Amino acid sequence: MLPARFGTVVEEDELMFILSSRRASLARTLTTVRGRVQMTIRVLPRGAGEDRALVRTGEERAGAVTGRDYLAGKARAARTVTGFEPVRAAVARWVRDERVERRGGVSSVYHLIPRGSAEAYRRAVQTSAAAAGLRLTVSGPWPPYAFAAD
Repeated sequence: MLPARFGTVVEEDELMFILSSRRASLARTLTTVRGRVQMTIRVLPRGAGEDRALVRTGEERAGAVTGRDYLAGKARAARTVTGFEPVRAAVARWVRDERVERRGGVSSVYHLIPRGSAEAYRRAVQTSAAAAGLRLTVSGPWPPYAFAAD
């Protein structure tokens, strides 16, 4: 999984160059993922209103005046998943790192957690999601693919 995402193809000499030039970064990433697994939460939209909220966030970024404003808005929007805060708070003790992606109306939240915590994490996600009225699925543990270097 490291130093590249699944399906990446490079020539051997290019691979050697990549590995040598990214040695320090790869060592940090390997340290981060050591002993940890990825859990994946797919947050499903409740209805059309949530889809409109995602579009509105994109429109607000488009109105940014400076590049810095645009990037700051994009970073805020990247972590914004409507109604997800109760789940995030319930699992915070296990989460070493988080990635969020959106495709269509579905938000995917990837958490890097200690290998032995998967079942407790899953129970906390399900309990907090039910209390918050969120529609989601949780899967894993998986190898930490979402945390491989870009």
